[in-house]
Amino acid sequence: LYARSAILVEASTGEVLFEKNADEILYPASTTKILTCYIALQMADLENDVVTISQNAIDLVPPPYSTIPVSAGEKVSMGDLIAATLVRSGNEGANAIAEYMSGSISSFADLMNQTAQMLGCSQDTHFTNPSGIHDENHYTTVRDMSIIARAAMTNERFRGIVSSNTYAMPATE
Repeated sequence: LYARSAILVEASTGEVLFEKNADEILYPASTTKILTCYIALQMADLENDVVTISQNAIDLVPPPYSTIPVSAGEKVSMGDLIAATLVRSGNEGANAIAEYMSGSISSFADLMNQTAQMLGCSQDTHFTNPSGIHDENHYTTVRDMSIIARAAMTNERFRGIVSSNTYAMPATE
């Protein structure tokens, strides 16, 4: 195995079947969106909550990071935004989810850190943004990401989204 760090966990029990440097602190990049969308799936009304994409949500994504893409002012249902964010790894989608759920990126990062702790993640995990755009203070371990991923996979809608290769977002205005 050439990976710097890895873990294989039995999904239903959490039993670790294989690990390599599973507690090494690394930058999670786009796997961060697992926690962002898990939180939104737990807290939002997926059919009735409508997110207006802010210019800030778009501007916080530096090139060449992935986008959905959406435009400032566009209104997207939370369910569609979560799906598009996960399938396209849309960074502005993650930002828009955070702004909608908590009012700001930093407030949502606080919620992410609280949720990670509640799920049982170690002190070696700390989030500063909802998308995984690089930040020296945004880090985790593969062991903690496996905890987050196992929690997310208990959600039927999450499982459906991440098992898809594509997502056709309905037209907005």
